[in-house]
Amino acid sequence: MPLYHLGGQLTSAWTNGLGTRELLARLPAEGPWSADEVEGDALEFKETPATTRTPAHALKEASTRLRTDLVETAVSFANARGGTVAIGVRDAPKAGERVVPGVDLDDWSPHDLRQLVHDRTSPHLLVEVERVTIHERHVMLVHVSPGPDIYGTTQGVFKRRDGDKNRPLDEPTMRALRAARGHYVKLDKLDEERPPG
Repeated sequence: MPLYHLGGQLTSAWTNGLGTRELLARLPAEGPWSADEVEGDALEFKETPATTRTPAHALKEASTRLRTDLVETAVSFANARGGTVAIGVRDAPKAGERVVPGVDLDDWSPHDLRQLVHDRTSPHLLVEVERVTIHERHVMLVHVSPGPDIYGTTQGVFKRRDGDKNRPLDEPTMRALRAARGHYVKLDKLDEERPPG
């Protein structure tokens, strides 16, 4: 898969996104259905509060929680092998409910999603966002490449994808991840590079 360098982060041509689109196209139109069989290391489904049974007075808070969860999931994917968040897909619709309720494009634009992840991550995480139509509904695909660094939220949350869960990164795991990504240099290599004297 070809890799491209964007602002210090490696990104890929989203050939795995093609697989995600194909998988979404095969989803049933209505429940009952469970995302358990397809969510995992590289795929997460999210439903927006506007398509849930969230009471009107709680929509703003639920939307804020979803945005925070989206950023933490993007960080988790970047700290692992990368992945895609599909916004507008239900995890477990009941009989007769749409599997793909979609998103309101006024609330979930590609530009706003890219900006959200960029602004709430440190170092800044660059994601690719694509809009697709599944069962006549708009779905936003947020593609996250594995990064060369260790990413956290601006709130200091560091996570890594483990199966279908976002798990906190503890210090030993962070050290191992830094080493695997080449952030540690052997002391003897530094000694070799020092000028004599």
